[in-house]
Amino acid sequence: MMSLASYLTLRSEYEDIVHDYKVPEEIKVGLEESFKWFDKYGYKSNSLRSNFSRAKDICRLLLGELNVKETTKGQRLGTS
Repeated sequence: MMSLASYLTLRSEYEDIVHDYKVPEEIKVGLEESFKWFDKYGYKSNSLRSNFSRAKDICRLLLGELNVKETTKGQRLGTS
């Protein structure tokens, strides 16, 4: 799992990149639903924009991190 600082740094970078992209305003905020939307639909009107690949990579990293946290939520310490 990545540290909170790393997560927030990547989320901020994602938000900076997609700020000027053609996406719904609520997608520009780095929340789980935003990452899911961008991963699925973000290529439309944005795939040729600068840093699109980086935004997509960050999006997938953070979605993976959120999925890891969700699958381990509620487990006792020391269990896998």
